[in-house]
Amino acid sequence: MKLAATLSIFLCTLIASAQEADRSLHAYIRQYQDQSNIQFSYDTELLSSISLSPEQWETNGEVFLTSISNHLPLGIDTINQKYYVIKLIEANYILTIQDSVNNQIIPVELVSVLKNGIPLPGQVKNNNTIILPIKPNQKDTIQLYAIGYQTRVIPWETLIQTNTIKTSLPQTFIQLADVIIQDYLTRGINLNPANQSITIDVTALPLLPGETDGDLFASLAALPGISTPDNRPGNLFIRGSSTDQSYVMLDNIPIYSRGHYFGTISPYNPKVVDKVEVHRNGFHPRMGGRVGGAIEIQTDAVTELKPSGGVGVNTLFAMGYFKTPLANNKVGLSLGARRSFPSSFLSPKLNAITRVVYSGSAITSNASIDVRDVNVIFEDYQQGITINPNPRNHISISSLFTQSNIGFMLELPDQEPSPEETNNLNIGVSTSWKSTINEKVSSNLKLSYSSYELDFLSRDAVDNPPSPDLIGNYSINAIEDVSISEEINWKPFSGTHIDIGAEYRRQYNRFNYKGQARQSQVYTAEKDESATTLSPYVNLRFNYWEKLYLELGGRVNYYDLTNDIDFAPRAFASWYLSNSFTLKGSFGLYYQYLSQVKALEFSNGGFDNELWRLADGIDTRPIEGIQSMFGAIWNKSSWVVDVETYYKTAQNVNYYSHNRFNPTAYFYQNDQESYGIDFLVRKKINDNLESWLGYSYNRLSVSTDTATYSSSYSQPHNINTGITYHKNRWKISGGWRLASGLNGESLDLAQIISNVSSPSTAPNTNPLLSVNHRYPVVHFLDISASYTIPETDDRKWSSTFGLSLINVYNQKNLTDYVFRNKSDTEGGNNMNNRSQSPVPVERHAITFAPNLMVTIEW
Repeated sequence: MKLAATLSIFLCTLIASAQEADRSLHAYIRQYQDQSNIQFSYDTELLSSISLSPEQWETNGEVFLTSISNHLPLGIDTINQKYYVIKLIEANYILTIQDSVNNQIIPVELVSVLKNGIPLPGQVKNNNTIILPIKPNQKDTIQLYAIGYQTRVIPWETLIQTNTIKTSLPQTFIQLADVIIQDYLTRGINLNPANQSITIDVTALPLLPGETDGDLFASLAALPGISTPDNRPGNLFIRGSSTDQSYVMLDNIPIYSRGHYFGTISPYNPKVVDKVEVHRNGFHPRMGGRVGGAIEIQTDAVTELKPSGGVGVNTLFAMGYFKTPLANNKVGLSLGARRSFPSSFLSPKLNAITRVVYSGSAITSNASIDVRDVNVIFEDYQQGITINPNPRNHISISSLFTQSNIGFMLELPDQEPSPEETNNLNIGVSTSWKSTINEKVSSNLKLSYSSYELDFLSRDAVDNPPSPDLIGNYSINAIEDVSISEEINWKPFSGTHIDIGAEYRRQYNRFNYKGQARQSQVYTAEKDESATTLSPYVNLRFNYWEKLYLELGGRVNYYDLTNDIDFAPRAFASWYLSNSFTLKGSFGLYYQYLSQVKALEFSNGGFDNELWRLADGIDTRPIEGIQSMFGAIWNKSSWVVDVETYYKTAQNVNYYSHNRFNPTAYFYQNDQESYGIDFLVRKKINDNLESWLGYSYNRLSVSTDTATYSSSYSQPHNINTGITYHKNRWKISGGWRLASGLNGESLDLAQIISNVSSPSTAPNTNPLLSVNHRYPVVHFLDISASYTIPETDDRKWSSTFGLSLINVYNQKNLTDYVFRNKSDTEGGNNMNNRSQSPVPVERHAITFAPNLMVTIEW
């Protein structure tokens, strides 16, 4: 009994002491008010979150008020002798940063303090400390960044607790899995040397050349190894792999649309996107169905404690977004929307885009638009819900709706104008449930649904259900994709991670076509097909060695439509030779069962629309691809130098023998081979100025049964250089792009020549033979600038004004030639009296295109 009583008294004493030590500033203020008969006005929630010890504070007279002003980011305004106002103010913080391993002070020359990914101005580096003004704001993310160390966030609670901060940073070479090359290309773009993925933090991404709206696809095209050969942002080629060979996902929703307006405008609202992860050298076995790269887009998880939102307009569209916590911050809601302006408003940039889209199509002649009343409407809506019922479970639900509608009146000689319309729709929804079972085991259950449809309609088919009996042509291609997967993550011991999972995927594909072949023949084609793919997989990560990271995995695919069983192994390795130098390599085997048919213009208008088909073993086959890479990266002080060589193949790529559906045409398969080198050097000149230079060499060839051709999209040389300047409220960037012209003497040309059926056409008079071996070099200069009005205590909103200029000196860049029959180039796609020999029509890249942007956020 005596022992129990003694323990009870001791525990009560500890509890009382803890309560005394944990007293908040709010409690001290109330005590001081009772003692002094002085009243204060303040934010109760703010002051309640500041904990003080009685040894540090005296609640007597001026000493108490002086302590608040000297040690906290709080200011005291005097209303009169009895009333005062306490509010957050900008305070000078004193920071000391040391190494977490040896406790030595990190040289201040290596350290930067970032606010939302941008260096804070006014940093004074004196001896071993950094002194700088900061005004705490829960919406801001304050980070400590030093070369060779992991970035650390200074919590809001720390900033309001004291203005003297001493912290430590862990070295990035303690475990290779944690090594992140910060600011790989520029701020907000980081590289993980372990699995060679590139992560783009959209919230921290600076202004890139030619963009003020954060176009995600335009940002990706700045990375080495990623190009847009036809100069459309949505047509991304990752190291020679065509757009359909790379996996694009938004919150695990497969995206089949290349973007608004035939891939010229990104379909994603950057204000609701959190980060983008890019895989150029293969990807984790949990992902399959593609032989190229992968792009994972993740929307914002809504972690703010208060609602936020914004609206904006530019010369292409209007947008808005809203984020808010619900249910005591256990639920988060995120909404985003964008919509184009009425077609009567044709801005300079939209006009330039229109000319790019219609250039070289079947309704133009030498890039002169022969259409009237072009009606362009596009819109996209994104929604996300996050639910955190407890610390061990996290549920997210995401949905996407994106649609484009392009209509115009086609003027044919001696005929009434007829309407033509193209609709592009992508709808998707996904959910994910992450559950932590214990310290070593977690689970992730995912479900996704994606629906895609592309419709081209002409004449009577515009206003009626497509039918062979109607006057007019149509091309309809639809995909439905349903997937469910379960993955178990296991950490059996330190430095080892094992992922075991399985994916079930059901895909449905449909196409319906009516067009005209030679001699005015009407040709129709249609097919419905579905397939199931079952894929168990495993992946092992080893990072318990100090200087070596190894990742081994494999995926088995059972594809029921052809009864194929395929094994796809993956391997990634990085050898950390020193604090600044790393060797890296990867190898993988990949399979693809749903792909686009090359060389076939599925749309009668001749636009960039290729037919999606499931591999059926008859017309089309599964594609098998190999990816391998070896490279090195050097990262020291303010420099990053990265070199990667690669070799890729894709076998059984599906082709069509004519550029239009034809009774005598047929499907066949070719093999692709791509190899090259990507080089990047990035220099951080100072806290406000960064520059980079990227160079890529690529050779892309196509092999048939009888010969090997250079691909039309093979660009041996691609240079991208840029510079960004950020200071105070201003952001300015400029970039210059130069690339080899596309290959003229390609398989596409050989196929067209072989289809010229007139026996009277002499070879030396064939107009196709006048095409150059390679088109001229293309080059652009792009510039962007923005100015921000920041949020203040009196103004609870911020605003940004931006201006972007694409192709500043209005260079006329020939992208390629498209081959049309003579009647096509005279203003229509009527197949009557076609010339037997097609003629080349020029297709040009975008000309000078200015764009203004204004946003207001709160």
